[in-house]
Amino acid sequence: MAAFWSRKNREKNEQKPAVPEKPEQDKGISELKEFVEFIAKSLVDYPEQVEVRRIDGEKTMVFELKVNKTDIGKIIGKNGRTIRAIRTLLTTTAAKHRQRAVLEILE
Repeated sequence: MAAFWSRKNREKNEQKPAVPEKPEQDKGISELKEFVEFIAKSLVDYPEQVEVRRIDGEKTMVFELKVNKTDIGKIIGKNGRTIRAIRTLLTTTAAKHRQRAVLEILE
């Protein structure tokens, strides 16, 4: 019983970590753009033509991915598996920063 009380008192005395402020969230958001760009450049034949643009909405961020027309199939993958995996990674990473993100492919 003594161990329970000492642990409980210790938890009360410890300071809770501060909620991340805006600059750190902006850093995380810019890292999301770099993340999408890195993955796309790794998959395509023409990495110099990969462009990622971020559009901020009220509740979500929209990332627009533009690649060479011959590389669209490599980004989408068989039955859309590759783009689905990229979108899953993006949404989970954005959720860690308390944001919502959507990835669209532009032709």
